[in-house]
Amino acid sequence: MSQHDEADLAAIRVLQQLVEREGVEFVSSRGVSTLASAASTFLLRQVGNRERGAAFAAWLIDQVEVRDLYFDDDQLDALLGEVWDAQGQRGASPTVEARRADLEALLCDAPDDLEHRLVYGDWLSAHHDPFGELIARQIAAASEPDDPTLAHAAAEYLRERADALFGPLAEYLGSVVRPQWHGGFIEAATLGKPIDDPGPYEGAILLRWLLDHRAALLLRELELHPFDRHWGRDQFRALLAVVFERPRPLLRRLTVGVDGDSGDAGELARLDELLPGLEVLELRVRSASIERLRHPTLRRLVWDSQLGPRQTAALAGFELPALRSLRIPGSSDVDWLVHGSWRAGLEHLDLSGGGLQDHDARLLARQPWPRLRRLDVSNNLLGPEGIALLASLCPELVSGEQQPADDWDDPLADDDDDDEYYDSVME
Repeated sequence: MSQHDEADLAAIRVLQQLVEREGVEFVSSRGVSTLASAASTFLLRQVGNRERGAAFAAWLIDQVEVRDLYFDDDQLDALLGEVWDAQGQRGASPTVEARRADLEALLCDAPDDLEHRLVYGDWLSAHHDPFGELIARQIAAASEPDDPTLAHAAAEYLRERADALFGPLAEYLGSVVRPQWHGGFIEAATLGKPIDDPGPYEGAILLRWLLDHRAALLLRELELHPFDRHWGRDQFRALLAVVFERPRPLLRRLTVGVDGDSGDAGELARLDELLPGLEVLELRVRSASIERLRHPTLRRLVWDSQLGPRQTAALAGFELPALRSLRIPGSSDVDWLVHGSWRAGLEHLDLSGGGLQDHDARLLARQPWPRLRRLDVSNNLLGPEGIALLASLCPELVSGEQQPADDWDDPLADDDDDDEYYDSVME
């Protein structure tokens, strides 16, 4: 774990405490995140400086993001002693972190083989690494699901040794980083700030710590949530950059954002190379872009991002031979949909929540849908004729309630504050 990563998080705590104690006023709400890295760099240079509080005050006053500073030198020095100096005590580095490349490669080649995990755990224990005992305890608990004492013992061991196992990351486990364990390894994880947590965090740092840890070696599912809902447009790009810097051949499911996020995932290129085993891709952000996608294993695609003509043309050209489930917000143009080479393999199609009308239903009904079993067109603008036509396409049609045509508005464009951003995305 990088010393500078840990220092950045400590600097965030310092600045956040300054705000909460009304010791500083920033020009914008983005002040804490904007100054975090620069503040950590400055404070790292102040080792041994007896006038650290005064130096930090002078530095803060010079920053364009700072409107006014209300703490004096002594108050700043006390705050740094309380928050900044505590970073080294907040989570010690792992006491021992043994690594053996050949055993880890064996795990990745056969990730479901518990015997390989036990062999790896035994080797770790022989080198006095507590991670080995965690593996053994979790596998024992999974092997005897009717014995709650084994599960309790494994959970207690993880809780008591979290600092030794995870260092600074331990502070965030269970809250900002929510892992799901199986057989001693994290096989699914959700990363993001709880809604009721006011503190700022650098998500890219925490994600990098997680993905670089041995416990995430066999990660199968990853869900990325926002860290700052008011400034979510750039954070997903930074989080995905961390994922793509560390190709994950075992990752099966990637979810970006949650329903209603205003973030921007940016361009997702080379998914077939970087995530070759991906089966589920869910883009639940306002903006995302994929120019080309040829993926042999992708079975489910959820695209809740805004669609423009360029992206719909790209979607129609995707080469997805294994695609069986597609979720696309219903739009007023389905011409691109019927030209997708993957259309014949679809079993589930969700076009709910958009502007489909009867003429769209006629276009869809003229095409063969040989494998389609379920079609969801609820919350659109369809009339009885359109619903009847679509009902003939598959065994299960979900039509639900339809919107009155004169009341319909684009559900993805309801934020007046984002009009400029929305227009730039559409361009």
